[in-house]
Amino acid sequence: MPPLHTYRIFICHAWKYDEDYRKIIEFLNKANNFSYKNFSVPQEKGVETSTDSQLLEKLRNQILPVEIVLVPAGMYFYFVTFVS
Repeated sequence: MPPLHTYRIFICHAWKYDEDYRKIIEFLNKANNFSYKNFSVPQEKGVETSTDSQLLEKLRNQILPVEIVLVPAGMYFYFVTFVS
């Protein structure tokens, strides 16, 4: 059975967690009867801005047309050194 709808998806990611992003893409590609268009920022393209407000505006425009935003959740442990 062919998919009935092509979903517009944005996957949040940081380049240092690139493996998580690749696993999500792999999972979506293997799903039966599921079609999607990826609106995420490609790693090879990146987002070129000179201010935080420009970055926010570009990301907002990138996300605006999507139906689904995926935000990978994970536990990241940070070491904190206390100096007394």
